[in-house]
Amino acid sequence: FWQRKFLKNSTSHTTIPVLRIALLVTLLFCVAYVLQQGNRHAWLESPHIVWPALLAAACLAGLGFAESDGRPTYLRYGCFRFADFTFGVSVSLLAGIALFGSGFVIPGFLGGVLGYPAWHSGLAQFYAAAFATVSLLIVGVVLRFTKFPQFGFVALGLLLFGTAMWNLGKLPADADFSGLLPWLALRGLALGCLFLPLTLMTLVGVPSPAAVAASGLFNFGRQIGGLVGVAW
Repeated sequence: FWQRKFLKNSTSHTTIPVLRIALLVTLLFCVAYVLQQGNRHAWLESPHIVWPALLAAACLAGLGFAESDGRPTYLRYGCFRFADFTFGVSVSLLAGIALFGSGFVIPGFLGGVLGYPAWHSGLAQFYAAAFATVSLLIVGVVLRFTKFPQFGFVALGLLLFGTAMWNLGKLPADADFSGLLPWLALRGLALGCLFLPLTLMTLVGVPSPAAVAASGLFNFGRQIGGLVGVAW
């Protein structure tokens, strides 16, 4: 009975989702490959990057055509009806570019420009991680026991992060650890102010039927932003 039912419905319900999944997987694979390997192959000067980029564009066009053919969509776009979710995903994408990109640049600056050995480079970043942990705890307690707006922490985190990165960018090539530590600590505090409030603000207001899709899209935005940031 179940075999007959599956065969009966396979044409109308199974074929198109499989096609869309194949397009989506190929698109994501090509995008990740281009962003991760582009610098190694001189970007668009190499066919190793040009052909995956063209394949990604073709898959994106095919996926867009398949998703707009009037049938129920495979991807759940309904979450974007909620303003908080749309805002949170947009900020998460930009934050992923900035946070992951700076997280890639800072170790290179410490080891390549300042000449820190691996142990001292890791120790410098450990201080920043410690401040981020303290900041997360403070923000969590404040949000739990007060009515402080979540957006206020997000705005504060963006301001602190911008200030920290601006001053890190102005450090001379002979900077010592004492000149580096305050801005690494400020960057760590900014991470704590950003991650928790942004996640709560983005996902709490989404109804439960769309919660899984909302969580996936939110994390996808942050990860793709990270890939773009590191490539940049």
